[in-house]
Amino acid sequence: MALKTKITNITDVDESLQGLYKQSGDSYVLDIEGTNNKEDLAKEAREAQARADKLQSDLEIATRTNLELKSKQEGKSKTLTARVEELSEQLEAQKAAANAATEDSTFSGTMNGLSNKIKPRFLSIFEETELRKNWNVKEGKLVHKDGTYGTPEEHLTAWTKDIPEAVPTSTGGGVQEDEDDHGKTLDNFKDDTGNLDYAALEDATSDGKNPHLLEALSEY
Repeated sequence: MALKTKITNITDVDESLQGLYKQSGDSYVLDIEGTNNKEDLAKEAREAQARADKLQSDLEIATRTNLELKSKQEGKSKTLTARVEELSEQLEAQKAAANAATEDSTFSGTMNGLSNKIKPRFLSIFEETELRKNWNVKEGKLVHKDGTYGTPEEHLTAWTKDIPEAVPTSTGGGVQEDEDDHGKTLDNFKDDTGNLDYAALEDATSDGKNPHLLEALSEY
């Protein structure tokens, strides 16, 4: 009797021949070395292809998901980096503004302390050309850059030696009126165009000098 290469039920063959078959899916095939059932091979190929397709699909989904997550993370990272840079710039600007304000306050306070030792019209000249050029602000105090002067007052004293007209004339009883301005009127302080020279007037009336000029100026 010829043996079938494929049977649905193992009991379809004699018990003594059942050992010649092996299960393949829902059926049994004759276990013969070197031969394969075409249908079984086709089925296995289809199943293998289906598994391959599933794996390919899973891989594509995983890759796409990974790229999306990476893109989001990079976007968040870039946003965070930009924010950090922005805050850093704001902080540096705020520090610079605070330092500038501290310097201005320190220089202004120092000049107020020296104002009775120099004529008003020379105040800004001394501050801009001497103090701000040669002194640094450290911990709210002025420190000379090369240590030439111990104090701003010493610097002012040395500076005014070559500019005697910058120092107010005073006596024990107070500021003395300049002789050159005594008896002068506002007309003496007008330029060629007839406009008042307020800088000269300020110098002439500083520290209480020439009160008659102040009175005339108030009525001008």
